[in-house]
Amino acid sequence: MSEMDKMHIKAVAFDLDGTLLTSDKHVAPSSIKAISRLRDMGILPVVATGRNVALARHLIIQAGIPTPLINCNGACIYDWDHDTDLLHITLNEKASLAALEFARQSSCHLHVFMDHEIYFEEDGKYADFLEPISTEIGKVVDFSTFFNHPRFTKAMYIGRMEETLPVRRLFEQHFGDTLSLVYSHPEFFEVMPKEATKGAALATLMETYGISSQETMAFGDSENDIEMLHWVGHPVAMANASD
Repeated sequence: MSEMDKMHIKAVAFDLDGTLLTSDKHVAPSSIKAISRLRDMGILPVVATGRNVALARHLIIQAGIPTPLINCNGACIYDWDHDTDLLHITLNEKASLAALEFARQSSCHLHVFMDHEIYFEEDGKYADFLEPISTEIGKVVDFSTFFNHPRFTKAMYIGRMEETLPVRRLFEQHFGDTLSLVYSHPEFFEVMPKEATKGAALATLMETYGISSQETMAFGDSENDIEMLHWVGHPVAMANASD
Protein backbone atom coordinates (compact mmCIF):
# COMPACT_ATOMS: atom_id res chain seq x y z
CA MET A 1 0.00 0.00 0.00
CA SER A 2 1.42 3.40 -0.99
CA GLU A 3 1.71 6.37 1.34
CA MET A 4 -1.08 8.09 -0.62
CA ASP A 5 -3.38 5.12 -0.06
CA LYS A 6 -2.66 5.29 3.65
CA MET A 7 -3.61 8.98 3.71
CA HIS A 8 -6.87 8.30 1.77
CA ILE A 9 -6.10 11.06 -0.73
CA LYS A 10 -8.72 11.37 -3.47
CA ALA A 11 -7.58 14.59 -5.21
CA VAL A 12 -4.32 16.48 -5.77
CA ALA A 13 -4.27 20.14 -6.81
CA PHE A 14 -1.30 21.72 -8.56
CA ASP A 15 -0.33 25.31 -9.14
CA LEU A 16 1.35 25.79 -12.54
CA ASP A 17 4.08 28.48 -12.59
CA GLY A 18 6.80 27.73 -10.06
CA THR A 19 5.20 24.38 -9.21
CA LEU A 20 4.15 21.98 -11.96
CA LEU A 21 5.97 23.82 -14.77
CA THR A 22 9.69 23.72 -15.46
CA SER A 23 11.68 26.93 -15.87
CA ASP A 24 11.05 26.80 -19.63
CA LYS A 25 7.27 26.56 -19.05
CA HIS A 26 6.69 22.92 -19.86
CA VAL A 27 5.40 19.99 -17.85
CA ALA A 28 8.31 17.59 -17.32
CA PRO A 29 7.90 14.00 -18.57
CA SER A 30 8.37 12.77 -15.01
CA SER A 31 5.46 14.96 -13.88
CA ILE A 32 3.25 13.72 -16.71
CA LYS A 33 4.06 10.15 -15.67
CA ALA A 34 3.23 10.93 -12.02
CA ILE A 35 -0.10 12.54 -12.98
CA SER A 36 -0.95 9.52 -15.12
CA ARG A 37 -0.22 7.28 -12.12
CA LEU A 38 -2.54 9.38 -9.95
CA ARG A 39 -5.34 8.88 -12.45
CA ASP A 40 -4.66 5.14 -12.58
CA MET A 41 -4.99 5.10 -8.78
CA GLY A 42 -8.39 6.79 -9.02
CA ILE A 43 -7.02 10.10 -7.66
CA LEU A 44 -8.31 13.28 -9.31
CA PRO A 45 -5.58 15.72 -10.49
CA VAL A 46 -6.65 19.37 -10.58
CA VAL A 47 -4.87 22.51 -11.78
CA ALA A 48 -5.39 25.74 -9.83
CA THR A 49 -3.62 28.61 -11.57
CA GLY A 50 -3.54 32.36 -11.91
CA ARG A 51 -3.59 31.94 -15.70
CA ASN A 52 -6.81 32.23 -17.65
CA VAL A 53 -8.25 29.40 -19.73
CA ALA A 54 -6.46 30.33 -22.96
CA LEU A 55 -3.04 30.54 -21.29
CA ALA A 56 -3.49 27.25 -19.43
CA ARG A 57 -5.11 25.20 -22.21
CA HIS A 58 -2.02 23.77 -23.93
CA LEU A 59 -0.36 23.01 -20.59
CA ILE A 60 -3.39 21.12 -19.28
CA ILE A 61 -3.57 19.10 -22.49
CA GLN A 62 0.17 18.37 -22.26
CA ALA A 63 -0.12 17.18 -18.67
CA GLY A 64 -3.18 15.05 -19.37
CA ILE A 65 -5.20 16.64 -16.56
CA PRO A 66 -8.96 16.33 -17.04
CA THR A 67 -11.63 18.96 -16.73
CA PRO A 68 -12.36 21.16 -14.83
CA LEU A 69 -9.75 23.89 -14.34
CA ILE A 70 -9.47 26.46 -11.54
CA ASN A 71 -8.13 29.61 -13.18
CA CYS A 72 -7.62 33.34 -12.55
CA ASN A 73 -6.62 32.54 -8.95
CA GLY A 74 -10.00 31.00 -8.17
CA ALA A 75 -12.24 33.60 -9.80
CA CYS A 76 -13.29 31.01 -12.36
CA ILE A 77 -13.81 27.26 -12.60
CA TYR A 78 -13.99 26.18 -16.22
CA ASP A 79 -15.43 22.91 -17.55
CA TRP A 80 -13.49 21.78 -20.63
CA ASP A 81 -15.96 19.05 -21.58
CA HIS A 82 -18.91 21.40 -21.86
CA ASP A 83 -17.08 24.66 -22.66
CA THR A 84 -18.75 26.45 -19.79
CA ASP A 85 -17.99 28.18 -16.50
CA LEU A 86 -18.98 26.34 -13.35
CA LEU A 87 -18.05 29.49 -11.43
CA HIS A 88 -17.10 32.96 -12.61
CA ILE A 89 -16.98 35.94 -10.26
CA THR A 90 -15.78 39.40 -11.23
CA LEU A 91 -14.69 42.70 -9.78
CA ASN A 92 -17.48 45.25 -9.63
CA GLU A 93 -17.40 48.25 -11.96
CA LYS A 94 -15.98 50.59 -9.32
CA ALA A 95 -12.99 48.33 -8.62
CA SER A 96 -12.48 47.66 -12.34
CA LEU A 97 -12.37 51.39 -13.15
CA ALA A 98 -10.01 51.93 -10.22
CA ALA A 99 -7.71 49.27 -11.66
CA LEU A 100 -7.44 51.33 -14.84
CA GLU A 101 -6.96 54.61 -12.95
CA PHE A 102 -4.27 53.24 -10.64
CA ALA A 103 -2.35 51.94 -13.66
CA ARG A 104 -2.12 55.51 -14.96
CA GLN A 105 -0.39 56.48 -11.72
CA SER A 106 2.23 53.76 -12.05
CA SER A 107 5.11 52.79 -14.32
CA CYS A 108 4.18 49.09 -14.22
CA HIS A 109 2.14 47.42 -16.97
CA LEU A 110 -1.49 46.39 -16.58
CA HIS A 111 -3.07 43.28 -18.09
CA VAL A 112 -6.80 42.86 -17.47
CA PHE A 113 -8.78 39.63 -17.86
CA MET A 114 -12.46 39.77 -18.82
CA ASP A 115 -14.77 37.19 -20.41
CA HIS A 116 -11.78 34.86 -20.97
CA GLU A 117 -9.95 37.53 -22.99
CA ILE A 118 -6.72 39.37 -22.08
CA TYR A 119 -6.37 43.10 -22.73
CA PHE A 120 -3.32 45.35 -22.54
CA GLU A 121 -2.05 48.57 -24.04
CA GLU A 122 0.66 48.63 -26.70
CA ASP A 123 3.48 49.39 -24.28
CA GLY A 124 2.48 46.43 -22.10
CA LYS A 125 2.03 43.89 -24.87
CA TYR A 126 5.29 42.06 -24.15
CA ALA A 127 5.32 42.51 -20.38
CA ASP A 128 4.22 38.98 -19.44
CA PHE A 129 7.59 37.24 -19.49
CA LEU A 130 6.17 34.14 -17.76
CA GLU A 131 3.94 33.38 -20.73
CA PRO A 132 4.96 35.07 -24.00
CA ILE A 133 1.99 33.46 -25.78
CA SER A 134 -0.13 36.18 -24.16
CA THR A 135 1.21 38.59 -26.79
CA GLU A 136 -0.40 36.41 -29.48
CA ILE A 137 -3.79 35.81 -27.89
CA GLY A 138 -4.21 39.11 -26.04
CA LYS A 139 -5.79 42.25 -27.48
CA VAL A 140 -4.16 45.67 -27.64
CA VAL A 141 -6.61 48.41 -26.63
CA ASP A 142 -6.64 51.96 -25.31
CA PHE A 143 -7.65 51.67 -21.66
CA SER A 144 -8.91 55.25 -21.61
CA THR A 145 -11.62 54.61 -24.21
CA PHE A 146 -12.17 50.88 -24.69
CA PHE A 147 -14.15 49.87 -21.60
CA ASN A 148 -17.61 51.36 -20.94
CA HIS A 149 -18.78 49.30 -17.96
CA PRO A 150 -15.89 46.96 -17.15
CA ARG A 151 -16.20 44.03 -14.77
CA PHE A 152 -12.80 42.36 -14.81
CA THR A 153 -12.19 38.80 -13.69
CA LYS A 154 -8.80 40.05 -12.51
CA ALA A 155 -6.29 42.83 -13.01
CA MET A 156 -2.58 42.01 -13.14
CA TYR A 157 0.19 44.58 -12.70
CA ILE A 158 3.59 43.57 -14.03
CA GLY A 159 6.72 45.29 -12.79
CA ARG A 160 9.33 45.43 -10.08
CA MET A 161 7.95 45.26 -6.56
CA GLU A 162 8.89 48.88 -5.91
CA GLU A 163 6.56 49.75 -8.82
CA THR A 164 3.66 47.47 -7.84
CA LEU A 165 3.68 48.04 -4.06
CA PRO A 166 2.35 51.63 -4.42
CA VAL A 167 -0.52 50.22 -6.52
CA ARG A 168 -1.25 47.68 -3.82
CA ARG A 169 -1.33 50.46 -1.22
CA LEU A 170 -3.81 52.41 -3.37
CA PHE A 171 -6.16 49.43 -3.44
CA GLU A 172 -5.78 48.94 0.31
CA GLN A 173 -6.44 52.65 0.91
CA HIS A 174 -9.56 52.83 -1.28
CA PHE A 175 -11.01 49.33 -0.86
CA GLY A 176 -9.68 48.12 2.49
CA ASP A 177 -9.94 44.35 2.75
CA THR A 178 -12.82 43.99 0.29
CA LEU A 179 -10.60 42.66 -2.52
CA SER A 180 -8.17 39.77 -2.91
CA LEU A 181 -4.69 41.27 -3.40
CA VAL A 182 -1.87 38.79 -4.01
CA TYR A 183 1.50 38.29 -5.66
CA SER A 184 1.63 35.26 -7.93
CA HIS A 185 5.29 36.11 -8.64
CA PRO A 186 7.53 38.86 -7.23
CA GLU A 187 6.81 40.89 -10.38
CA PHE A 188 3.13 39.98 -10.81
CA PHE A 189 0.64 41.73 -8.51
CA GLU A 190 -2.95 40.55 -9.01
CA VAL A 191 -6.35 41.93 -7.96
CA MET A 192 -9.51 39.81 -7.81
CA PRO A 193 -12.85 39.86 -5.98
CA LYS A 194 -12.53 39.06 -2.26
CA GLU A 195 -14.19 35.66 -2.72
CA ALA A 196 -11.78 34.70 -5.48
CA THR A 197 -9.10 32.48 -3.98
CA LYS A 198 -7.75 29.13 -5.06
CA GLY A 199 -8.78 27.74 -1.68
CA ALA A 200 -12.42 28.79 -2.00
CA ALA A 201 -12.62 27.54 -5.59
CA LEU A 202 -11.02 24.21 -4.68
CA ALA A 203 -13.48 23.78 -1.80
CA THR A 204 -16.40 24.45 -4.18
CA LEU A 205 -15.05 22.06 -6.79
CA MET A 206 -14.29 19.25 -4.33
CA GLU A 207 -17.81 19.50 -2.92
CA THR A 208 -19.19 18.58 -6.35
CA TYR A 209 -17.06 15.41 -6.26
CA GLY A 210 -17.90 14.61 -2.66
CA ILE A 211 -14.23 14.97 -1.65
CA SER A 212 -13.32 16.55 1.69
CA SER A 213 -10.38 18.82 2.51
CA GLN A 214 -8.77 15.97 4.47
CA GLU A 215 -8.85 13.86 1.32
CA THR A 216 -7.15 16.56 -0.77
CA MET A 217 -3.47 17.40 -1.28
CA ALA A 218 -2.15 20.60 -2.89
CA PHE A 219 1.19 21.94 -4.13
CA GLY A 220 2.03 25.65 -4.44
CA ASP A 221 4.80 28.21 -4.26
CA SER A 222 3.40 31.75 -4.01
CA GLU A 223 1.15 34.08 -2.04
CA ASN A 224 -1.82 33.23 -4.25
CA ASP A 225 -1.54 29.59 -3.14
CA ILE A 226 -1.80 30.25 0.61
CA GLU A 227 -5.59 29.84 0.96
CA MET A 228 -5.46 26.60 -1.02
CA LEU A 229 -2.66 25.22 1.15
CA HIS A 230 -4.59 26.19 4.28
CA TRP A 231 -7.76 24.46 3.07
CA VAL A 232 -6.37 21.06 2.12
CA GLY A 233 -5.51 18.38 4.65
CA HIS A 234 -2.16 17.71 2.98
CA PRO A 235 -0.44 20.97 1.91
CA VAL A 236 2.98 20.99 0.24
CA ALA A 237 5.05 24.15 -0.25
CA MET A 238 7.60 23.87 -3.03
CA ALA A 239 11.30 24.18 -2.16
CA ASN A 240 11.43 27.31 -4.34
CA ALA A 241 8.40 28.87 -2.60
CA SER A 242 8.44 32.47 -1.42
CA ASP A 243 8.60 33.02 2.36
